[in-house]
Amino acid sequence: MESPTALQQGNNALRSGQYAEAVRHYALGLITSAPPESPAPPAGPISQQLAHNLLLARKRYRRERHASGSLRVAVACWSLSENPLGRAHVLVSLYQALADEENGENNGDGPGFRGGHAGQGRAAEPNTDTACQVADPPSIDSVALIGTYFARRGRTLWPPLRAQFEPAPETTSAQEPGPKPAPQPAPDQEPDQRVQPAPIPVHSVLVEDDSQFMSRAIGLVSAHPFDLVHISKPRFPNIVIALLYRLLWDAQILVDIDDDELAFVNGQPLPETGPNRDSTDGPVPVHPGEQALAHWLQRYNGLPSTRDLLGRPWTEFGMSLASAFAGPGQARDAALSVANGAFQQRHGGTLIRHARDLRLFQPKPSGHPQSIVERRARSRAHLNIRPEQQVVIYLGTPRRHKGLLETAQALAALNRSRQAAPRDLLYLIVGRFPPGTEALKQGLDALHASGALAIRLLDDQPFAEIPDLLAAADLSVLLQDPDAAAARAQTPAKLSDALAMGLRVLAEVTPGLADLAEQGAVIPVTRETLAATLSETLAALAQRTEPTGPQQPAPQPHPVFTRELSLEVNRERLRALLSTQQRPQPHSSATAVAQPLTAASTQPRAPSLARPLQRLAVLPSLGPLPRALLAASLSADPAARDGVSVIILSLRGAELLERLLSSFFANNSHQPVELIIVDHGDPNDADDRTAAVLVRVQAQHRTDHRSGPDLWHLPRERNHSFSDSCNLAAALARYPNLLFLNNDIVYSADPLPTALQRLQDHSIGAVGIRLDDDPDSLPPGQTPSVQHLGIEFVWNEQRGYHQPSQIRHPDARAYDAEQQAKGHQPPGRRTESRPQPAVTGAFLLCRRDDFERLGGFSTDYDYGLEDIDLCLRLQRDLGKRSECLTGLALQHAESSTRRRDRTSTNAKIANNHRIFAQHWSQWTASWTHQHSARRA
Repeated sequence: MESPTALQQGNNALRSGQYAEAVRHYALGLITSAPPESPAPPAGPISQQLAHNLLLARKRYRRERHASGSLRVAVACWSLSENPLGRAHVLVSLYQALADEENGENNGDGPGFRGGHAGQGRAAEPNTDTACQVADPPSIDSVALIGTYFARRGRTLWPPLRAQFEPAPETTSAQEPGPKPAPQPAPDQEPDQRVQPAPIPVHSVLVEDDSQFMSRAIGLVSAHPFDLVHISKPRFPNIVIALLYRLLWDAQILVDIDDDELAFVNGQPLPETGPNRDSTDGPVPVHPGEQALAHWLQRYNGLPSTRDLLGRPWTEFGMSLASAFAGPGQARDAALSVANGAFQQRHGGTLIRHARDLRLFQPKPSGHPQSIVERRARSRAHLNIRPEQQVVIYLGTPRRHKGLLETAQALAALNRSRQAAPRDLLYLIVGRFPPGTEALKQGLDALHASGALAIRLLDDQPFAEIPDLLAAADLSVLLQDPDAAAARAQTPAKLSDALAMGLRVLAEVTPGLADLAEQGAVIPVTRETLAATLSETLAALAQRTEPTGPQQPAPQPHPVFTRELSLEVNRERLRALLSTQQRPQPHSSATAVAQPLTAASTQPRAPSLARPLQRLAVLPSLGPLPRALLAASLSADPAARDGVSVIILSLRGAELLERLLSSFFANNSHQPVELIIVDHGDPNDADDRTAAVLVRVQAQHRTDHRSGPDLWHLPRERNHSFSDSCNLAAALARYPNLLFLNNDIVYSADPLPTALQRLQDHSIGAVGIRLDDDPDSLPPGQTPSVQHLGIEFVWNEQRGYHQPSQIRHPDARAYDAEQQAKGHQPPGRRTESRPQPAVTGAFLLCRRDDFERLGGFSTDYDYGLEDIDLCLRLQRDLGKRSECLTGLALQHAESSTRRRDRTSTNAKIANNHRIFAQHWSQWTASWTHQHSARRA
């Protein structure tokens, strides 16, 4: 007995009300229905049924989830085996704190803790300066972590946080060998009293090769539905996961920024050409997502390879899409959270700092095993630190720009100047040295071996042990090189740990630390003042611990921690962010009614994906599922089902382009359409007015007070081939029909409704149109002719084959008279068409699916015969003929661009004919023979 198909399994789940399971089966069916390595999305009635049933199942699932009144939340981490997991853990903890508060588990003090003293050590309630008092968003039903292991970067959870998470059974992988564990601080004598977080479930995939990422990500997303996904860092794998959650589950997406991701790949931000978010925002302008995509394509001359999704090109693109998930009508930064004031000035968004639960650090009363005095004594004893030693600690990933060697040298000099025993100072460095830091480690080892300073190196330690390590220390030093791009905007998470423990912190003030430094969180230092400040601070600390001195109170959390870095304060900030979000309503399918998470809505329908995300969804490199779902979503909208993406190439042709667009908007009645203008002009050419023309056209044909026509300017900076640029634009087109249109056309009629009607006949693959001479391009007194009524093949003695030739008529008015004499309607009212072997690409309408199945226009040609070649392949490979509308006509200033360089053009023509003859000479000879026999 045959196993049930994905469609049958999905249908069974749908009938039984298991809507999430139905979505999963339909999604996996769409993946397997696409031919391997196919550039086109899955097609055919089965694939279409899968996509439409998936949308139905999703709609019912969303209705079910909406009725529950709660949210299932996931935080996405792009690399679970490395320190990006640290920020993801912060977000998970905050969501869990919200969930636990709503469930009454811990009085709002922290995330899912077992044991401990829930009522003790609670930070002051946030005031109106640090947190918004907002209406409650829906309750949080569950919280999980999702993400990826890239095998080349690690196969297991980042060791410091491994104990905080609970990998799901299907995501566990073989343990990789690693270094022997470093000495651990001793556990408390009362383990039942220790504050321990409940493990958070983890759902993940292992990617051995980047080419596997899309299929693995689809499997992950389809198996684990969530209502809200907060991606920690907008690296491209996270952006793709977010896009899949929006497409598959109609999930709400939030994006978190806590690092300058471009600095890690030596990347550059895309040009900032757009307007500010509003007149009151900071000095950094932002630009729409489509402009970001255009600049990215321009920078890399098309779509970069997907062999390294973690490299510079895709990281630059991911960062450019950080603001693309805002809902309709929202500010661009409405779905953003950021970790510090520097990022907030740069990107906007809601400030959510590196929060910590105070109960992990809060000292207990004297005599309790977890009091600061007893904790310090136990930790020092376990680490073999003498009571009289002063300990300077560094917690984090050791890197050259973090000043570890400079700190060690300053401490060694201080030892010498104090004429003290070299072992009276201990520099404790906790963190694994990553590849590339061997020289730094060697320098520290050499300094320790010289006897100038005692240096202890510990590997990564579990997160739960950080308070004990800090309890053993007297001072924390955090140097961030202001000249290092990665460090400038960072706020070290270990600052939160140190301030929670009440430890003094010396820090180099960078933009990422500036607002906290202004509040007195750190003692500011520079490399030049480090030694003197260390000496002064350590001397003051030594007086506090003198046995003969007055009894000093135990360290308390720093006031800045209480105001800015506590879990309670940042939990309320997260609550405020959630309360401003828009939640898709249950009756949405292709479109989503977006409304605040806290209230019902009467707002009109709006696209569930922003335009740049729609363009991302159709990229061939992302595989078949996103495009299939987008196509199914659009087809559910009767208008979008016949949407047309008009692709126009332009090279220093501003006047021609303006004339075309003005006539198009004056005469076209079909909607929806988008126009993709591929600009081959040099951006440094001051005489090229293409960009200015597009701005003017947008303004002249504005349809409402906010936006003009759906027009996208895609600059490419130089003259690429017709095939290359058309194929690129087609890969980014949002609609199921493609119209290739020359910029030297005058759109003097309204042919799209008729052409689309002909394309409803599935035996037709391409529709062209009669083209007449443009009267303005002719010498005075010359009668316009008919340039094109289709393509025939005629013998060319010089080239030695039956070459393509446009079917012409010498007099356009005489042709119209002849047609009327045959009983046809007058010009402009006729709808007749003729079957032809091919039509010209000056106006060529086809289905995007057909175009992609053929691989688009052949790049063997250079501005000539690629359109004829496409039509012949439609016939040969797909069994679909071409038709030419002869009852309607557009005007065409034929070869306007080619006239500029006759020598180059003639050489291209000769080469194009040579290539075409190699492929099609036998076919054209056979066609000519058959049609000659019919006429005879």
